[in-house]
Amino acid sequence: TSENEPIPVVFDKVLKEVSHEFGVSEEDILSKKRIENVTFARQIAMYIMREITDLSLPEIGQNFNGRDHSTVHHSIRKIEAKIKTNNTLKNRIDSVIKNVQER
Repeated sequence: TSENEPIPVVFDKVLKEVSHEFGVSEEDILSKKRIENVTFARQIAMYIMREITDLSLPEIGQNFNGRDHSTVHHSIRKIEAKIKTNNTLKNRIDSVIKNVQER
């Protein structure tokens, strides 16, 4: 399980699984690109890191090329709001989390 793995290993798995599930390259997720599908995948990756690790918002931001904690907070709140009304998205994210934790 991911609970005992070092954060860089967990982070790499999250990037890989989000990239695979949402069709956005890992490089793009980490980039400064603001194209909608790239931003969305990045927000999901941040949300998942918050869900499955004990990292603080600034620490999560550091993993995403030094993004500010307020950016991370905004991303997490945005995904939380979307999954309340979008069961398909919630299931996709749950599937990514399951894959990260099992591999």
